[in-house]
Amino acid sequence: MTTRNPRRADFPLLAANPGLYYLDSAATSQKPRVVLDAMRDYYERDNLAYREWDTISRDRAKFDAWLEAL
Repeated sequence: MTTRNPRRADFPLLAANPGLYYLDSAATSQKPRVVLDAMRDYYERDNLAYREWDTISRDRAKFDAWLEAL
């Protein structure tokens, strides 16, 4: 008798390949869809390096000063 784990549906690779058995080696691990969605969301919306944010803040301050001088 084969029992399927209902949690497989949470992992896209396992859900797409029902006959696949995955052994985690700790070097690479499958991530549940909710984690993949959160990672995608981060990279699409919030992935801004501190250095870039500092540059944006400095440039905005210069622009604000320029506008006030007009």
